[in-house]
Amino acid sequence: MDQNCLIGKDNKLPWKIPAEMKYFSQITSGNAILMGSKTFESIEENLIFTDNLKEILEPYKGNPDKHIFIIGENGKEFSRGKKRVNPPGIHGSKRKRHSAYAVQNIEKQKVRLLYGLKEKQLYNLFSKIKKKQGSIGDNLLISCESRLDNLVFRSGLVHTRRLARQLVSHGHFLVNGQKVKTPSYQVKPDQVINLRRENMAENKLIKGSLEQNAKIPSYLTFDKQKLIITYLRYPVNEEFNKGIDTDLVVQ
Repeated sequence: MDQNCLIGKDNKLPWKIPAEMKYFSQITSGNAILMGSKTFESIEENLIFTDNLKEILEPYKGNPDKHIFIIGENGKEFSRGKKRVNPPGIHGSKRKRHSAYAVQNIEKQKVRLLYGLKEKQLYNLFSKIKKKQGSIGDNLLISCESRLDNLVFRSGLVHTRRLARQLVSHGHFLVNGQKVKTPSYQVKPDQVINLRRENMAENKLIKGSLEQNAKIPSYLTFDKQKLIITYLRYPVNEEFNKGIDTDLVVQ
């Protein structure tokens, strides 16, 4: 038998593949599923190429380097590494409804993950905010935006909040001339933030971030020459609310 019609390494199985289809390395039909050199369900019958299957195979004709998966008689094609949209099972396509608590928790997690806060940090921040006047949800996000590590990130001086938090905790920043090592430090309007040492501007990570020309929010300014950040005012809802339902966060 032609070696091109044998599939498998040690225990090669004879498959009757038409001569013009030899360049396909992964083909299935009916209940047979063939992936690479392994068969999960073997059959001894000829591979049946339906019109639908032929139509799918046509773009791959003559290209020996292109691998495909074809599963089932319908000729449904799956690209390498593609995942199913729905969970397995006959009821997989039915979406589960979130409970009221789950919806609230999702919104809370958005805030926590966006600003890189731990559960306890968010709880402590909320405990302070609820004593203030005004919308608790808006005040919570304003406090998150006013964090020192967040303003360093917003200025475009660094490209991630995690890096901003690390630089602050290592004592690389001054607020109004005073060294601050607390990432959660609440910066007030008109306060000025700058690097403690000017040679930090030569740091590869900072230098790379400055070259990207990040968009700076209107509530702060950043002098790239002197590396000075000025917090002009507290942001308003439209400037920081990224699809977060603040009412659900505080419930």
